[in-house]
Amino acid sequence: MTSVPEPQWVDAGHGVQFWVWAEHGYLYYKHDCPVLGDNPSAIAFDVPMNDYVPADSKWQVESLDPVTISPSLLCPCGHHGFIRNGRWEPC
Repeated sequence: MTSVPEPQWVDAGHGVQFWVWAEHGYLYYKHDCPVLGDNPSAIAFDVPMNDYVPADSKWQVESLDPVTISPSLLCPCGHHGFIRNGRWEPC
């Protein structure tokens, strides 16, 4: 059984933090959200281990160092932006 590593949250600016669990093909991100509270959202990377995830629910990894993904991230509360070069870019 694989244990979950302690998250290493990265401050992306604009109140956004993210954590990449590359070994499992996921990125978690959080911000001051009136809907989710302090609970992070998870996105799946478009990598072979995530073939079970529908194509329109996966993100392209342009770079892991610094983290750059696309398309943008949209929280249920309406918070919207990109993670590019390890920084949050609001839409």
